[in-house]
Amino acid sequence: MLSLQTLPAKTKAIEELKTFIGIERDTRQVKKALAVKLIYQDYGYETISGILEVSLGALSKWKQAYERDDLSRYGIRS
Repeated sequence: MLSLQTLPAKTKAIEELKTFIGIERDTRQVKKALAVKLIYQDYGYETISGILEVSLGALSKWKQAYERDDLSRYGIRS
């Protein structure tokens, strides 16, 4: 499980997500990664929900999935 309690871990996660967003072709996966990245950049859930037009529950689910599975949940095989 990924722990994002420290600033370096949070920064690393944001960079990892930015890289993924830049190379992934599946727009659904990009949307999930973008949502998680915005959460880590301290945007509010309601703001993100409005921008991406997704539910608050989806945001929470995607964040939890990333913290549990890293990018493997989003189709990355490294």
